Amino acid sequence: MIASPLISVLIVSHNAGSYLAEAVQSIVAQTHTRWEIILVDNASDDGSVAPVAARHAADPRFKLITSPRNLGPSGGACAGLSACLGDYIARLDADDVARPDRLALQLALLETRPDLVAVGADVLCMDDRGRALHPRISIRSAFLRRHGSAWESACVHSTLFFRRSATAERFYNPSMTVCEDVEWIQWLARDNRLGLIAAPLVRFRVHSTSLTKTQNTFHTLAGAEIRLQLSRTTRETRIALATRDFSPLKTDPRLALRQREQAAGFLRDALADKNFLAAAYFCTTSGHWLRFPELLLRALIHGRPWREVLGLFLIRTAWPAWKRIYVRLWRAGLTPRR
Repeated sequence: MIASPLISVLIVSHNAGSYLAEAVQSIVAQTHTRWEIILVDNASDDGSVAPVAARHAADPRFKLITSPRNLGPSGGACAGLSACLGDYIARLDADDVARPDRLALQLALLETRPDLVAVGADVLCMDDRGRALHPRISIRSAFLRRHGSAWESACVHSTLFFRRSATAERFYNPSMTVCEDVEWIQWLARDNRLGLIAAPLVRFRVHSTSLTKTQNTFHTLAGAEIRLQLSRTTRETRIALATRDFSPLKTDPRLALRQREQAAGFLRDALADKNFLAAAYFCTTSGHWLRFPELLLRALIHGRPWREVLGLFLIRTAWPAWKRIYVRLWRAGLTPRR
């Protein structure tokens, strides 16, 4: 008799090619075995799903959900949620690979920390052939996860592991075809509810056909718009943000602009709203670094909590510097390569 699944691993795939089989197999090889795989086929036409489904057809822990149209990564996740039976949900992108002990380690942390609703981890970036490139470290301090994750994601999406109960109030916004992870992870990270395992539990694939690469301009615009909305929105109105229609961004004329020009426009919008904390962020992404200290000070004067101001300051200064140092130490063999 097969035990009921404790963990539902939700994978959304659209034309993932040969990467999909490796992603699914990395879950099959987990040391923790009370899992199920919910694979959402987002109208793939590259023949990648059929052989994977055939290989695992006899395994009752494998479920395939087929969508007649591409719902996007967030829409696909929403479509797969109702099929998840586990008390916990783990996300894995269709081109990434989980370490064999990933589920066991993340489950152990949540089971011993009732104050947490989710846990992320670090990743090891790899190329399209699976060769290690460099580590990518998540925001490791609880302070930055709470006060800096509106500006930089608190963990890599493919490492996200959360209680199913966290979805009772809300889930991904299905109209976000990119950057859906930024908003959802930020929601989970508030009030120190997201923990972190500071080890690379997922091998994160960097390749030219990834959604981030193929929709780079749209990804940049959507990310900036979401960050502006997050900085404006109070906790009481955050649930409404989950149902806002972001699809008009697909035809937004700002898509024709370069990244710095887009950021300069968001800087003007933030200043017009007297949202000086967001203005401080956008002055750095538009290249106007000299205004950064002034805008942080104005944010304080206009009532933004000092913790939020310090969080943004650290995210845009100390954190990038530390990540560069860490990568160099790793390449020199001076940090663990697990």
